[in-house]
Amino acid sequence: MTSKEPQRTKIAEFIGYHRHGSGETLDQELEKIEKDGVRQPFQRVRRVLLHGLVGQRKPSNAENVVMTGCAFIGMPVQMHACFKLLDSLGGDYTYLRDIEYCCAWPSVESWDGAEGDRAMAASREFMEKNLVQAREKHGKNMLHFCQWCAYLGKWHFPTSDVKQMYYLDVVVDRIKGRTLKVKPTVIAYYEGCHRRQQHITPGIELDWEAYRRILDSVEGLQVVDLPTRVCCTGGAS
Repeated sequence: MTSKEPQRTKIAEFIGYHRHGSGETLDQELEKIEKDGVRQPFQRVRRVLLHGLVGQRKPSNAENVVMTGCAFIGMPVQMHACFKLLDSLGGDYTYLRDIEYCCAWPSVESWDGAEGDRAMAASREFMEKNLVQAREKHGKNMLHFCQWCAYLGKWHFPTSDVKQMYYLDVVVDRIKGRTLKVKPTVIAYYEGCHRRQQHITPGIELDWEAYRRILDSVEGLQVVDLPTRVCCTGGAS
C-alpha cells in the first residue's frame, strides 16, 4: 500500500511543519531523513539519551524491538516513562542502537497529490530499513512509542513476519489480572487528535478505548476526561 486518499484540508497550512527545522521542499525533507534518519540531525542526541535511559542492560537481540520514533527529540521524560513501564511489566526488548529512520509522517501529512504519494512511498522505504534491522535482531514485534509510526507500520506491512504494534498494546496485554495501585491522585486525560489518521491510513485503528480503560483499572486514580475537540495547538507552537 503506497497511496493515500486526497486530503480535504492541507494539514501543513495550519500545523506549519516547515517552521520546525524541516526542509522547504519534499526533496529536502526526504534527503534529511535519508542522511540522518530524522528530519533534524539528532541521531547523536538519540544515542546519548538511549544510553542514559537503558544503557547496555538490554540484549542485542530480543523478541520485541522498541522503535522510539521522534519521542527523543521533545519528550525524553515520556520516553523514559515508556521504558520504565516495559521494565516493570517484564519481558525482553531491545532497540536500534545506531540509527532509526523516521516514518516521515509529517511529510506524508503535509503534501498532497503526486507529492503526497511520493512521501508515502518514501515512508515505506524508510520504515523497511527499520524492519530489516529488527529482523537482524531476531525481533518478532516492533513496538512503536509513536502512534503515527504505529499507524504507518500497520499500513505498510499488514502481513509482515515482524508484527507492527503500538507499545500500549503490549501494556494492555501484560497488565491483565494485575492489581495496579497509586496514592490518591487526580489526573486529566486528553486524547487529542490521535485519531486524525483516517485520511492517510483508512481502516487502520489503534484501540484507544482499551488504553483509556487502563487508567480506570488503577486503584486510587481519578481521571477527568478533557474535551477532545479542543486543540492543544501543539503542532502550531
